[in-house]
Amino acid sequence: MPKAIIMRQIEGKPGKVYYPLELTTISDPTPGPNDLLITIQACALNHRDYFLRQHLYPAPSFTVPILADGCGLVTSSPSSSSTAKFFVGKRVLLTPGRGWKDSPHGPEAAGGYAILGGTKTFPLGTAQEVVSVHEDEVEECPEHLTNAQAAALPLTGLTAWRALVSKSGNAEAGRNILVTGIGGGVALNALQFGAALGINVFVTSGNQEKIDKAVGIGAKGGVSYKDEAWEKELKKILPKDRPYLDAIIDARRSNRPIWHDSRPQNGLDHVANLNNLELRGSTMGSRKEFKDMVAFVREKKIVPIVSRVVKGLENLKEIDGLFEDMRDGKQFGKLIIQVTSEDEGNGAGGKELERLAQNAAVANPSEPAQEEIGRWRHLFGYSHYESYQLLLAHRSDVTRTPISDSHWELVRSEREAAGHNRESYEHSLTLKDVLKSQSTVVYDKDGGKWVGGGSEGYGWGGGGEFGEG
Repeated sequence: MPKAIIMRQIEGKPGKVYYPLELTTISDPTPGPNDLLITIQACALNHRDYFLRQHLYPAPSFTVPILADGCGLVTSSPSSSSTAKFFVGKRVLLTPGRGWKDSPHGPEAAGGYAILGGTKTFPLGTAQEVVSVHEDEVEECPEHLTNAQAAALPLTGLTAWRALVSKSGNAEAGRNILVTGIGGGVALNALQFGAALGINVFVTSGNQEKIDKAVGIGAKGGVSYKDEAWEKELKKILPKDRPYLDAIIDARRSNRPIWHDSRPQNGLDHVANLNNLELRGSTMGSRKEFKDMVAFVREKKIVPIVSRVVKGLENLKEIDGLFEDMRDGKQFGKLIIQVTSEDEGNGAGGKELERLAQNAAVANPSEPAQEEIGRWRHLFGYSHYESYQLLLAHRSDVTRTPISDSHWELVRSEREAAGHNRESYEHSLTLKDVLKSQSTVVYDKDGGKWVGGGSEGYGWGGGGEFGEG
């Protein structure tokens, strides 16, 4: 039976209690007629999960698996729809909420908005091995992301997207935006989205190391809010031709204004009136905004920041450590649970990536199709991420000598019968040359062995595919 993580109920008052995590087994999900059966590969923590364990979030459940963020592989579907057929065999991101289709104003559902993970409002969380999800509630995972990076995106990416793009009115190149409390997922996503749009993004933090890291990924500058005159320091680093902020994105959940008049008794309202300022609330976002956000991440090749990864749902002690990182504000990026070992592949992909990366010179190789990625996963045992990156690297490798047309015609029938096309066959020849000089063993899906180095020679063992051993 699939494993999952739930909260165990103990006595205690809200804010004083801290519900322990518990590993449990759940029944295999039964997909509905338009559902997708998904193997979860990685899931991520959000602050709401920490609040749930303190009973500071509404309607905690002790039977629904925790967490709202998830990346998984669609393994099957009873649906014959074109949508379901498209997704089977692909990695997907689960939409983290329900009840909000496309209204710019807020959720349309009469019962309000429901977020996945650990509550009675919706019976699904991502801290489990297998889930069944409606085909309309997933987006194809951007191919350039690992499972951990993909799992880092949904909830905070959606929240940042709505705040910056839908609500701020300043998602334009050349605008100045301040993002407070850099280091959390929403703040980092807002920084990355803003930088990709050409916005001048400035940040605050109480930790200089976090400010420096933010500058390293696109922030124009930052200040420590612990400094008494931090707002004056911020004004000094604003562009000379636009020496003011167009918007502030504050994910700190604070009741205090973060920008105020030098005379506190005047209050925020007085300053806001004089400067035509608006205070806008924003939380999560619609299904349409989620789709738009994921498309933007794919187009701009944005990589969500991952702070730390723990492997395995059963590793509760280490997972508790992720919650402690969040409690103590240690993280810079998202905190991830790797549910499967998919990102690890068989090890060969990482080695070959390192070699090919040194030879890459083509700036814009053609984007690998899902069919091609699947072919390389099947033939070479690579992970999805390794296959995607190796296809790009193979197409960019200026040292590679393509096989001749006559060579390909000679072996084509045999190689295509084994699942190859010309490109994968060329890669297999390159890989064999690399393995000759290494003590490397690669296992195929049937347990056949391809070895290199020493006296073992190379080729697929056990009557394997290449027949050279």
